[in-house]
Amino acid sequence: MRFKKLLIIGKVPPPIGGVTIHTSRLLDYLDFKKLEYNFYDNSSFNIITFLYSICKAKIAHIHLNNPFFLFIFSLLCRIFNTYSIITIHGNIFGYSKILSFFEWLSIKISNKVILLNEYSYVIAIKINSNSLLMSAFIPPIRTIPLESDLQRKIEDVKTHTSFVFCTNAYSLAYDKYGKEIYGIFELIDFFLKNKHLALIISDPNGEYYNNILAKGVKVTNNIKFLLGNHSFVEVVKASDCVIRNTITDGDSLSVKEALYFGKKVIATNCVDRPDGVLVYGVNTPLKLNDAIDLSINSNKESFTIKPKNVAIELVKLYKNLNA
Repeated sequence: MRFKKLLIIGKVPPPIGGVTIHTSRLLDYLDFKKLEYNFYDNSSFNIITFLYSICKAKIAHIHLNNPFFLFIFSLLCRIFNTYSIITIHGNIFGYSKILSFFEWLSIKISNKVILLNEYSYVIAIKINSNSLLMSAFIPPIRTIPLESDLQRKIEDVKTHTSFVFCTNAYSLAYDKYGKEIYGIFELIDFFLKNKHLALIISDPNGEYYNNILAKGVKVTNNIKFLLGNHSFVEVVKASDCVIRNTITDGDSLSVKEALYFGKKVIATNCVDRPDGVLVYGVNTPLKLNDAIDLSINSNKESFTIKPKNVAIELVKLYKNLNA
């Protein structure tokens, strides 16, 4: 089928991240279904080509986190009479007052707004009645095997531990209050004291690893850092359980990937989590250590509820708009 001037705007790996992977998998799915579209790679942004791309499009769907850029995109779509779709990849209004104001404006003037969790959706629907609640999960059509040195690290840690956890840390990031977002340092502290359990940290940029070295922390042999670009899906497949120890989140790709591949998942309750996830954190009876204990001792089948492929829903949306 030929879509009438469908434009996808975003970035694809590298760098690896939840948004770039989502965008890459959406493009893979459109290619797999032989659906025609144009892709504007924002990592090579040029104001002239950007304006031209929006001007020529009938439908434009953007996947970027910068609220000011989302506002500019939505405004340009209004000017050029292009149907605008924005996906908010994270909690709504998790920025400074100025950036949150631009996010509010982009939601207000966009034709369609896609939110990834109930908390954000409840707020957005009051601003724009054309808001939708969707997952961000698109399963991989193709994956790249881990390099042999990374595979050896995982195989090595399995020989002397009883249970393998993994977590991803695409970058060392802090929220507006200066708190570390992904909770990696807390995880390292726990596993340093529990050497019979393994923790694999997917750290493609090496920021956490370098920070730990700079602090002089002696990492024990049950904790392995996987550096450089690699597929987190392959790390999930090789592990027993995924930990999402975040203080803020969107519709976590790693959580959905773990469920899709039949793995146990434990995650903080900073956002709504899908069925099958063992939730811990503030205002729950469970702390991190409780969740880890339960994940080890619980029946695997109670965790594994396979998520839906949102690419199917997005294609339906594009088709309806092109009818």
